[in-house]
Parts: sequence; structure tokens; C-alpha cells
Amino acid sequence: QRNQAASTPQSTYGYQIVDKSKFDPDATVIKECKRIDQTDLVILIDGSWSVTPTNFERVKIFLSALLKHFSIGHDASMIGIAQYSDNPRLEFGLNEHYDFPSLNAAVNRMKYKGGNTATGKALTFALDHVFGRSSRPNAQKVVLIITDGESLQDTVTEPARRLRENGVEIFSIGVGDEINLEELKDMATDPDSNHVFQVGGYNAITGITTQVLKDICRIKVRVVNF
Repeated sequence: QRNQAASTPQSTYGYQIVDKSKFDPDATVIKECKRIDQTDLVILIDGSWSVTPTNFERVKIFLSALLKHFSIGHDASMIGIAQYSDNPRLEFGLNEHYDFPSLNAAVNRMKYKGGNTATGKALTFALDHVFGRSSRPNAQKVVLIITDGESLQDTVTEPARRLRENGVEIFSIGVGDEINLEELKDMATDPDSNHVFQVGGYNAITGITTQVLKDICRIKVRVVNF
């Protein structure tokens, strides 16, 4: 039986559903994220046609709001981002930005890609080309997926399994009413109630900032060297 998410006003089958436009993290969450152990966080952003340029800009705002609460640096958190549609595109690797101003500027420079949705290919890309090329040996490894639809070009089961077997904690965010909840659950690390998020639309995505921070910054994962 899935646990009810206590910090949200309502949930469906134990998955957090948040429709608030603004939700600032509390001091406890911020403190936890600032002192998190070495963590390599790879964010996979759906850039397919269904997202639209306007909503892609909203994703960038969400990422800035999320990432500003991490300590960025070689001995703390390092962030890599890939945008995907038919094929993944590396926006920047884990070893490129060593402070938040540089990281935030890179997020703001990202351009909307467009195309179809191949999430499985993006997961494989994260393992082989992001973690595999720029991850630190003793860092915790985390993937955060943001998507508004089902992967129609491929499947996610095997690529997600490979990531988890290599010690990567996977969180998935589904946006809107075209998502496939089973696919989000299939990708995410167990328990799903702490790793799968559902939000009504991109205009409300900042509403899950606190919950995502809480779950990412409290993780304890098995470190596997690449």
C-alpha cells in the first residue's frame, strides 16, 4: 500500500499532485540541500513538440528555482542537463559549472529543441554519455526526468533498470494530462511515492519545488564508480 503524501493537500494512489503556482522551500529543506554529500545530478528535460516554447521557458524557471538551493562545486553538487526529443542533446555536462551563477546562466541559454519523444534513449544517454564521461568516482548519482507525455519512440524499462543497477536514484516528474503514470513509475526508483511527481500543467510546476528538494536531498544511494 502506497503512503499518502502528508505534505500535499491531495494525492492519487499515493503520488503527489500539486497545483500551487508558488511554493518556497522551508529553511530545513534548504539547509539539507546545502550540506548534501557529493552528488552528481543529471536532469533530463522533455523538449518534444507537445511541450511548446512557452512551457519550455517555464521549465527553465523551475530549474533555476530548484537548483539555487544546492551548494554547487566539486566537493558538493554538480549538475548536468540533457534535453531530449527524438534524440538527446547535451546542454552541459557534470564537470562544466562550479557555482550557481554559471550554472543558472547556462540554464537560461538553453534553446527549445522540438521533435518526438524518446525517453528511453535519453535514459541511456544519461548513463553512457553524462555519468560515463563526467561523473565523480565517489559521488551519489541522481537522475531527474521532466516529461509531459509517453515515450512513443521507444521503451524505458531496460534503460531505467540499467541506471538503477549502476546505483543511480531516479525521480520522474509528469506534467499535464497526457502523461503515462505507469511509465513514470517504471522509470523511478522505489518507493514510487517518494520518486514520482505529477503536476497539472507547466504553469504549476514550481509548486513541487519543495517536495522534489526534500526527496532528492534526503536520498542515500549506493555509489557505483564508472
